Amino acid sequence: MSNTLFTATGCSRCKIAKKFMDERGIAYRDLDIKGEGKDTFGQFYRTNRSAVYRGKEGIEFPVFTDGTIIRQGVGVVIAFL
Repeated sequence: MSNTLFTATGCSRCKIAKKFMDERGIAYRDLDIKGEGKDTFGQFYRTNRSAVYRGKEGIEFPVFTDGTIIRQGVGVVIAFL
């Protein structure tokens, strides 16, 4: 399985999650949803809409997946890892 972390430009929570994964040597693919990962995230979201929480302010980032599970938000992602 391949770890993917969907992040957003300028997102402090995303930076924390990436630092956590880097420090522990957890391999992942970082896709910025406002850049090169926009189309990939769009497809991911359409496919997994029911599993991705969307509040009144939008989707909480980062969004992590290993191809099987989906975790969302810095605290949830770090606790899972």
